[in-house]
Amino acid sequence: MEALFEGELVLEGGCLRVKSEYGEDHLLIWPPGVRLTVDGRDVVISNGSGVSLAVGEEIRVGGGEASLAHAQTFVTEPLPSDCPGPYWVVGEIPASGSVAR
Repeated sequence: MEALFEGELVLEGGCLRVKSEYGEDHLLIWPPGVRLTVDGRDVVISNGSGVSLAVGEEIRVGGGEASLAHAQTFVTEPLPSDCPGPYWVVGEIPASGSVAR
């Protein structure tokens, strides 16, 4: 889980994804204990870090690509069927100042 994925944070059909400049996009699977609040274009990641991101922002996310079966092991509820892969398991939550390209 040490790879890096860079791209635009997008909200598609209620699914938070990162879309690269090459057209790849991944559904983000966050570590246990992380809470996301989506309010319009603002996304707040809550885990004590207080990181705030905005839809449309360019971000870097550490972690790695995962199959559906592997991604499901990181969540407490089944992934919504309307939020298909590919999946990116977030291994490192971006810190303020390190998310912008």
